[in-house]
Amino acid sequence: MSKTISEPDPIDLIKLQERLSVVESEVAAISNRNRRVESDKAWETSRVRLFSITGITYVTMVLVFLVLGSSRPFVDALVPTTGFFLSTLSVSFLRSRFGKYESQ
Repeated sequence: MSKTISEPDPIDLIKLQERLSVVESEVAAISNRNRRVESDKAWETSRVRLFSITGITYVTMVLVFLVLGSSRPFVDALVPTTGFFLSTLSVSFLRSRFGKYESQ
């Protein structure tokens, strides 16, 4: 009652290689997507992004106050810009708190 090991069918080997190739390409696609997601997340949480948006907000608000005829556009623009900056800090705090409660 000894079992003999037969040679695999060449057609089965070809199908197996095709399936393996598909799986490898899907894994590569997932790895590429993960790299993009990690890069996007790094940008979303970076200080460079925060200060860039804060700077753009300040310049935009100065222009708005100039158009509105403000006597102190550079000082007045600090109010909405500071509000934006503080809101980004509080959002990070709230997000971390939410994560702690959500994981419980």
